[in-house]
Amino acid sequence: MSQDLQQQPSEPEEALIKPVRTVSKIWLVPIVALLIGVWMVYYQWSNQGPVITIEFKTATGLEAGKTKIKPEMWI
Repeated sequence: MSQDLQQQPSEPEEALIKPVRTVSKIWLVPIVALLIGVWMVYYQWSNQGPVITIEFKTATGLEAGKTKIKPEMWI
């Protein structure tokens, strides 16, 4: 056993250090969230209907959110 202790190298070996050049997998989370957000904005924008403006001479009897409007075909 004493021979094992005496056979230690006189100089320690140098560690081999390699720089890490890969992108961490945790970056997938914000990238996926960004892609979903962009898709949601595009989907909403592409599926919105036309803007309709209605003008009345008077607003008598109209209540916001309660009065139903029936579309008529104007020819």
